[in-house]
Amino acid sequence: MPLALIVEDDAQSREMFSHVLRSISFDVDEATTGTQALSYLEGSTPNLVVLDIRLPQVKGDTILEYIYAQPRLRHTRVIITTAYGTLPPELVLREGDVFFTKPLSIKALRDAALDIVVRG
Repeated sequence: MPLALIVEDDAQSREMFSHVLRSISFDVDEATTGTQALSYLEGSTPNLVVLDIRLPQVKGDTILEYIYAQPRLRHTRVIITTAYGTLPPELVLREGDVFFTKPLSIKALRDAALDIVVRG
């Protein structure tokens, strides 16, 4: 089964993301802060990270930079989410990663995750 890490401080969003990904056969782990996410990523290699940009402690852009800097995470795809409407201009996504503005629809998350599984 593919593995997903959901990095989201909002409990309702985190629960919805987990439910959607489990419904399409992902194993799901969760982090509620940036610090938890970085600690998790030091020892795990998920196929997918659903990443909120605005997080307590360590911000999402720092986590994204960490993912992109780690050779062992080069195949980890990232779905970035934020309620702020736009991707910060300093963030450049690598091919295959996607950005969504919250509220994120169940269909959009499901389709993006399925696309990641199909493309690897």
